[in-house]
Amino acid sequence: MGCRCGERTDALRRATAAVMRGDAKSAARELIFTGTTFVQDARSGDLRRAAQARLRQMRGRARV
Repeated sequence: MGCRCGERTDALRRATAAVMRGDAKSAARELIFTGTTFVQDARSGDLRRAAQARLRQMRGRARV
């Protein structure tokens, strides 16, 4: 399945917009989604794999 960091980023943006509108219910829903997906990724090890891939990518650019 892979890391869901992009989905969490979008959810946090929607939560921020909801807070600015004063829509607490939508903000809460987005924050719950963010927390849930973070825990799921942490349990499955996807966060570690994504971080390792990003590190390899960054190190590869430094050598060029």
